Amino acid sequence: MEEYYYFSTIGKWNEKINKDKINDFFNEKEKSKINDPISFCLFNEINKKKILPKKVVLFSTDETENTCNILKEKWFLIRDFEIIKIDQMFDINHIRNLILKKINECGKEKIIFNITGGTKLILISCIMELFNLIILGKNIEIKYVKGKRDIFKGELSNYDDMEIIDINLEELDHMFKNKIIEGKKHLKEGNFSDAYIYFKEGEKLSGEEYLEALFLEKLSLALSFIDSLNYEDSIKLLEDSYEYGKKFRIEKSILDKISEIKNVLKDKENENYKKFIIYNFLNNAERKIYKNPSMSILLIYRSFEILLNFLVKKNISMKESKFSEEINKKYKEIVSYLTNQDSKDLDINKLKNLYLKEFLSILIGSGNKTIEKFYERNKKNIKTLIEYRNKNKYIHWYFDFEIKNKNMIDFIQYFIKEYKILLKEIFFEDNEKFMKIANIDFTI
Repeated sequence: MEEYYYFSTIGKWNEKINKDKINDFFNEKEKSKINDPISFCLFNEINKKKILPKKVVLFSTDETENTCNILKEKWFLIRDFEIIKIDQMFDINHIRNLILKKINECGKEKIIFNITGGTKLILISCIMELFNLIILGKNIEIKYVKGKRDIFKGELSNYDDMEIIDINLEELDHMFKNKIIEGKKHLKEGNFSDAYIYFKEGEKLSGEEYLEALFLEKLSLALSFIDSLNYEDSIKLLEDSYEYGKKFRIEKSILDKISEIKNVLKDKENENYKKFIIYNFLNNAERKIYKNPSMSILLIYRSFEILLNFLVKKNISMKESKFSEEINKKYKEIVSYLTNQDSKDLDINKLKNLYLKEFLSILIGSGNKTIEKFYERNKKNIKTLIEYRNKNKYIHWYFDFEIKNKNMIDFIQYFIKEYKILLKEIFFEDNEKFMKIANIDFTI
């Protein structure tokens, strides 16, 4: 049986791994639970060679040293175990010298080197040194573990998803370029979280392709935050993507759009922020019609409610005599609330029991002809929208209202069509501008 050494870099995404996540792969029952590529790759070699490695060497950083210690504890059957700490993470020559020193200590024996983990600089350093040593005749096999990664945890999802690839320089470059191609498909389809995972892998390319991967990674993560209505965290990522886009010479129209979205989101006090949210919720709803109609309903409802809220705030001078007694009372509360609050804290939704129907009643009672015509044309549709919203599983957990039948989807499509007409009538020349800005789908 051929003896061998097992070397591996440890990536930053491993920092959340704890003792419960790293399983005893020497136990047959535990192997199906392996979810880190370092354990998986070693387990695969032990299985093939029917022998433990002569020595294990792990290259760590401050962030991953604890993970290495846990691995050492779990792999207790391996007697010779060394953790090499990379103190100068941004110095390629330093990293290469560490790798060279350890490999030379192994003499002529086979080395299995797993490069799945690690920062871009660590990966580049490994590739440069390893291929140089292979050319000089060293017996080294380079491995890379493919698999689906959890966007938030970083870890590979499970044993069945993982696949080990034997790497040569051409294959490595081809593999990471394919990640960018796949990521662009997901970006075009509006699957921003999936796109981010692919672009994160493509970040291991070099030169201009590295800049493109960084630009796409930052942009897709920013869009995934906007898609999940987390506008605050998207701003810095939009700024970063804009800077990387300039370096990579991304076309001006795309950079202009990124800049427009960023500027609107940064100024919450400007009414354009509210307009963006109205249109963005609608755009988001439109993309989710088939994949998640329940969420689509919720987003349409919320967009419509914010629009009515916006119009009520713009019309606090309207005459109360046109209202019914009940609405007149509610209107007085609204005027009092709006005129006595600091502008930074205005939030009409804090009023108890103020719902979409009441916003409608106030606007119709005030003589808003545009809303009145829309209401007359869509009485039944508004009622249906409210019913769908009230029985929505995201509002009330006891409703499992994920209805994907043709009637519901037809309703969503029709209401969106009518709603777009309303927005055009209300915002006139701003309509086209915000339709464009709030549409966060990018084809690159």
